[in-house]
Amino acid sequence: MALKTLSFGIDVLNYFARPHASWGLRELAKEMDVNHSVLHRALKELVNKNFLVQHMTTKKYTLGPGIEPFINSYKAQNNLQKLVRSRMTSLSDVTGESIFLLKIINDKAVTVEVIESPSPLKFIVSKGTEVSLQSGAFTWSILAFLPEQKTAEILDQKVIKRTETTHTHKDDILKEISKIQQQGWAYSVGEYAENIFGISVPIFYSDDTLFGSLTISGPSFRMNEEKFDRIFPYLLNTKEALENLFSIYEQTVDETYY
Repeated sequence: MALKTLSFGIDVLNYFARPHASWGLRELAKEMDVNHSVLHRALKELVNKNFLVQHMTTKKYTLGPGIEPFINSYKAQNNLQKLVRSRMTSLSDVTGESIFLLKIINDKAVTVEVIESPSPLKFIVSKGTEVSLQSGAFTWSILAFLPEQKTAEILDQKVIKRTETTHTHKDDILKEISKIQQQGWAYSVGEYAENIFGISVPIFYSDDTLFGSLTISGPSFRMNEEKFDRIFPYLLNTKEALENLFSIYEQTVDETYY
């Protein structure tokens, strides 16, 4: 019985691992599909142990100071860069493609981490490569979530035509940006390099400011609708994992990736 109670308590805590997680009793009970009374007892015990706190005005629960020793221990035992590369490697393994983490630096996108595809035929960009923010899915997923004025300034810059299919007209790129803002991700083929696809999502710091993007990329002949539907959830899961890590290591993210 004790093990079952412990397991349920851990299940409850997992819902608070999401960035900025804040749950009311009924809201969380519905999300977990559990009885209110059972959940209330678990929440009360987690509050007693300081793993959660309940805010008097909203009655919602958030993580409490009892979590801090575990976070500190985890950070002492694990290096941020190794953890990021581990998550990216897992994404590469399941997709069979190269994975890129880009950071926005001085209005450019800089490749700060690369995991190469295990396939002999692959797309690769060296770590440290700097590109404009108008370079296809890799950077459109960044451009779409910058402040409006900054996006307008960048769109006024001349676009380098890297391939025959590179979008060079401002209105065409604006249409792509609008679509990305609505759906939360970017997709392109042949924008940065011939016959190369990119599926990209924005990556945010814990304060919701923009870090950069995470991208799956490879030869376009390997991409079809069936594969997209299969791998896209893994991209979203990795995005969430990286943003959780950035939340835990928020004071050292920019020291690691500068």
